Amino acid sequence: MDSFFNSEDFLEEFCGYLRGTTKLKHLDISGLSFEREQLKTICLLLVEVPSLLAVHLSGMGIKRNEEDPDNDLMLELLDVFGIDKASVSQQRKAFAAPSLNRHTKDPEALREVIKDRYRLR
Repeated sequence: MDSFFNSEDFLEEFCGYLRGTTKLKHLDISGLSFEREQLKTICLLLVEVPSLLAVHLSGMGIKRNEEDPDNDLMLELLDVFGIDKASVSQQRKAFAAPSLNRHTKDPEALREVIKDRYRLR
């Protein structure tokens, strides 16, 4: 059974579920061992789930990489969710303040940013 959860089949099934769900409100995938590109794919799908209110991604090795900002997975994923770099430096207070999140009040604008940034057209 463990081999299924670490397989491409599981990822494909999970992504298929995310593409089709309209009821998911809360998702905790903390500690799962997704690879970097898999995690980015999942996050890109999560922003499209209309009912989603919360996502937990702790224990997945998502860290700041200040020496190499172009390879900073945390900033990349926060960007997918519409949270800008300035918010990160203000830590927890910033994440609770919706005015600091870009495009989240306009889901269509967020979709366009994601499509442009990740060349999903």
